[in-house]
This record gives sequence, C-alpha cells and structure tokens, in this order.
Amino acid sequence: MRVAAIVIAILLLAVPARWAISGRHGSKCGDCATRLVAQLRNSDDEDAGIVTFQQIGPNLRINLALKNLPPGQHAVYLHTNPVCAPPDFRSIGPHFNPDHKEHGTLNPYGHHNGDLPNILVRADRTADATFNVNSISLGTDYPNSIYRGESLVIHDLPDDLIDTPDGFAGKPIACGIVATAN
Repeated sequence: MRVAAIVIAILLLAVPARWAISGRHGSKCGDCATRLVAQLRNSDDEDAGIVTFQQIGPNLRINLALKNLPPGQHAVYLHTNPVCAPPDFRSIGPHFNPDHKEHGTLNPYGHHNGDLPNILVRADRTADATFNVNSISLGTDYPNSIYRGESLVIHDLPDDLIDTPDGFAGKPIACGIVATAN
C-alpha cells in the first residue's frame, strides 16, 4: 500500500513537470510582447473561444477558454502558418518546431515546440485549461517565439503524445491566428 502511494505521488509530480518542458530559449525575456491572443473559429465558422499567451519569466502561460467544440479529448498544437480558413484549415502548415525535434511530449528525443497538452471539452461544448510551457516564448529575438504569428489549432482527436508526425490527432476542427492583444 505504501509503495503504491509513493508511485502515485511520483506520477502526480511527474505529469505536470512534463508540461514545464525545458527549452533552450526564453529564459530571459526583456524583449517580450506582454500578451498575445488567438480568437478561434470552428469548422462551421462559429466563435470557438479565445486563447491568451502571457510570458511569465521563462514560462509562457497559455489560457484557453473554448466553446462550440465537440465533447471529448482533443489535441492542441501551434502550427507555423498564421492562416485559418474553415472548414478544413488546410493552410495551417506543419507543427511549430524551430528546435527540429520529434513529435510528442513523451518522445525521448524531444518534442515539437508547438506540441501542447490535450484538452477535455465538456458535454456543454466548452473547455477551460491553462498550460505553462518554456519551449515557446513571446520574445521577439528568439527562434522559439510565436510573436511573429502562428496559428493555434484544436484537432478532433487527442494526441497520443509520442507518434510522429502528428500523434494520430485527426483533422483540425478549430483554429485561431496568434496576434497581439488589442
């Protein structure tokens, strides 16, 4: 029983630590934008919510307040192209990956900078989540910066967190262009 409790405690500490992923960029950010946002649209061109990005020291806090999405688990990624054209969002480009790593946060060789945790959309078609990552920054002079504009994309299936190139996450169902906050 005691061993099981220790194992559970270690797992509970390890899982959040996977999302505070070490990156080689963004530890200093005197040149960071203070806040970026992405207004999402779903494949039916309905408002799908808002995502905000805020640099807090070496970490980027990503807050998602989503709506009009199908219930269940869904993958979340940053893609390279700042273009979101419903219904199929084919213009999004590959995952944001300036460090040239493999896909999946559980990949032993490292992950794409744009690989983010899965989200759970409730039965009322809404979801709220907050991620803290340090593999992405808002710094204007960092290669891992999303300041230049990328797209945040929700996919119809969850990411399996390891398989290349896309974790079997299915097709995009919502997209928003990352831009400066008004």
